Amino acid sequence: MEYNLINNKDLNIFIQKYKLIHNHENGNKKKDVEKWALVRLLANIIKCPIINYPFEIVHHDKSDFEIRFNGYSIGIEFTEASTEQYKRALSILKKRHPQGILEPTLNNKNNSKKNDEIIKSLDSSQKRLIGLPSCGIQPEIDWAKCIHETIINKTEKFKNYNLFTYNWLLIYSNVPVVPIDIRIGMEQLFTLLKRNKVEFDVLFIIWNLNLIKIKDYNYDISDIII
Repeated sequence: MEYNLINNKDLNIFIQKYKLIHNHENGNKKKDVEKWALVRLLANIIKCPIINYPFEIVHHDKSDFEIRFNGYSIGIEFTEASTEQYKRALSILKKRHPQGILEPTLNNKNNSKKNDEIIKSLDSSQKRLIGLPSCGIQPEIDWAKCIHETIINKTEKFKNYNLFTYNWLLIYSNVPVVPIDIRIGMEQLFTLLKRNKVEFDVLFIIWNLNLIKIKDYNYDISDIII
């Protein structure tokens, strides 16, 4: 995939082409979700002074995208906070229980289940919740741990990436959690991040209908306008 964008009209055409591609609930593949996330990032950061028209978007492997402009380049690595097990469970849920609920415990990197085990867990959870209840700020802590683990996992692989003028990490926070206070969630995330060196220049998180930008242990939250 390679796109040359000359002006806002070109960008809007690119956005319109991919904005309705959504997540794995609709059977979309990873490359489709990558584009879905990329257009949301571009729509919200195009006014950023480090990106100017004309620019070129190139699809890579490591990182997933490269933006080229004025002799500079930005590598954008995309990842999802949910596990492969969670995505399989989500697909199974939509077929067996279209209006059902998905237990957060299925988003577990350390306890991979086979499909028959997932089906058994899903069937049981439609009758009663089988996970532990969340109290106080535990949902914010759980969210922060999941995002932190996602960031560290990509940071450990950073040495294998092609390096660009700027290197960004874009995370789709599609994890099954109850509603959280994002301010508390970010406080918890920063506490965890300060224990590690993060190689990426900027982190972006797509959370609900918001884009969170993290740089130098500061963050901004903006509505995704698309």
